[in-house]
Amino acid sequence: MLWVATTILALAPQGPVGGRDGRIVLPPTRGAEQAPQKPAVRDGEQRRFHERALELRRSRFLSEVSEEDLLRRIGGEFEDAAARAIKLARSADDDVMHGVMRILATYGGVEEAGEIKFLLHTRSFGKATGIAVSTMATIARDSARDMLFDCMTASREIVRRLAADELERRVQPEDSQRLITLAGQGRADVRVRALRLLGSVPTDRATDVLLTALRDDSRFAVEACRSLIEVGEPVVAPLTEILRRPAKGQEFGFAAFALASIEERLGRELFEDVMRPHLLAELDMPDPFMRSAVAIALSGMAWRSPDTNGATFHDHAVVDALVSVVAPSEFVQHVSLIQDLARNRLVRLTGEDFQLDNRKWRSWWDTVGKVEGYVGARQHLEVTSDTARAGVLTWKDPKNHIRLRGESIDPLPPSDDLVVDLLVAPEEFVDIVTQLHRAGFMRETNRRATVPAESSLRLTVGGARCQTDPMADLTDLAPLGAVVHRAAFDRIWQLYRDPA
Repeated sequence: MLWVATTILALAPQGPVGGRDGRIVLPPTRGAEQAPQKPAVRDGEQRRFHERALELRRSRFLSEVSEEDLLRRIGGEFEDAAARAIKLARSADDDVMHGVMRILATYGGVEEAGEIKFLLHTRSFGKATGIAVSTMATIARDSARDMLFDCMTASREIVRRLAADELERRVQPEDSQRLITLAGQGRADVRVRALRLLGSVPTDRATDVLLTALRDDSRFAVEACRSLIEVGEPVVAPLTEILRRPAKGQEFGFAAFALASIEERLGRELFEDVMRPHLLAELDMPDPFMRSAVAIALSGMAWRSPDTNGATFHDHAVVDALVSVVAPSEFVQHVSLIQDLARNRLVRLTGEDFQLDNRKWRSWWDTVGKVEGYVGARQHLEVTSDTARAGVLTWKDPKNHIRLRGESIDPLPPSDDLVVDLLVAPEEFVDIVTQLHRAGFMRETNRRATVPAESSLRLTVGGARCQTDPMADLTDLAPLGAVVHRAAFDRIWQLYRDPA
């Protein structure tokens, strides 16, 4: 046997097998990775099209005019520009993809939109994902919402996020059921975005889902709260119903904040006195979010109330809770949700405005808050002939400081400050306050300036006070200044009389 095998090997040809002389080329092992091959350009026209697309790439930073000129040239040079763009989109990098999408936005249609949707599900677009999603939505026309909803469940988070952003501008009430389905199942980020979009389709069923989500995990509750605020007046009744009962978990805090936000937007009082004991009960809770949320609600109730001793709404505790979220010294959950409104309410209730300076807010309250019984400002103070004797009107602007005081208020001691300090009889004091009220003082307005006002008016009667908003608009302040200046001019003779 050994002799036969040796003979066969000796007679076998010794030339090359599958390769050059002396080398044996073996087939690749199954599963071995192949080096990525660049897509072959099959014809000269596709090569030229690729070159045109390169001219539109993002990194060239073309002007709008230059880009439009290139797009016109491409349309004239290639009859099938959209089809060639889709072919190139299957392999182009994100820089070239910018140009490809600009071509598709100009020459593509519903069919090309479907191709883009398929590619968004199957490949990465990198930095071009945004323009790809917006191009798909634009050229899909009536099918845009269907395609965007499909992309809401894509495997890549960036595609889901950008699809939701596009849907926010296009969503319709008839989409509410699809959003409700997405809000109740699937990935957490999809649920959050679906809850956000439900705020744009205020159907009864959508509102029920949002209200239920206030009891859910905080990620979903925060987004549901924002959406309820966006819905606005239609959800006032169910939010009010929650606040008429004792608190049961975080739902109460979110409902209080949402109703306060809607109240701010509508410019009218939405909280009822029956809610006050339930809100006050949560003001003593250890949870900083709950404490701050109910403080925002109570601050508005206190500001509008006739209470002048600060006890009815616990002004001191309310301001303390607001300062804790405006200038936090400990972790406050959902601070980004509540901080802006908390600051606005704090400014209104205290008359102070340190804006974003946490150190000044904290320093001020560390001093003022040491004294129990702090009384906040009020929207309106009733002034009669009897109470006018203890009243003081103070007007400040860049050039003037005018103080009009009742008969029982002592004059200011001499100082270097140029303060015009004038005595006003009780009936005249009431008349001046009436004129100020007609001019807009002690009335709520939705107009707010972008920078703090340089002028202010404050009325104090005993321990109570009301004042203009530190962020009041100049058009609201000018008429008030005119009334005070006229009253001061009529009494300026007091500065020149002989005390003897």
